[in-house]
Amino acid sequence: MDKRNGSTLSQLQETHRPISQSILRRATQKARTRRDTLIPSSWSKKRQEAARVGQTMPVVKPDIDNCVKGIFDALNKIAWNDDNQVVSLLTQKFYSDKPRIEIRLREVEVA
Repeated sequence: MDKRNGSTLSQLQETHRPISQSILRRATQKARTRRDTLIPSSWSKKRQEAARVGQTMPVVKPDIDNCVKGIFDALNKIAWNDDNQVVSLLTQKFYSDKPRIEIRLREVEVA
């Protein structure tokens, strides 16, 4: 479910033009992922605010590499033909009042 507009993945796929198979086969991608974890309500207000502004980072499960594996596997045949086409990756974990996963992809030119 896309929390910003209430769309499900299938609705997004129906309303957005699919990536052509020829582009999937040759496109090289840069990926940026962000995983937001719910701020614990048991924390003090001061600690919660520090988490909101990024002064406290989540050192909790799941491990960041496992988050990426799941995301990348889910995007095979949707965003790329295979995740081996991703040549650059920036992944971060944050605390948030609205837990979510954000993914940004950018096609890059390779020689």
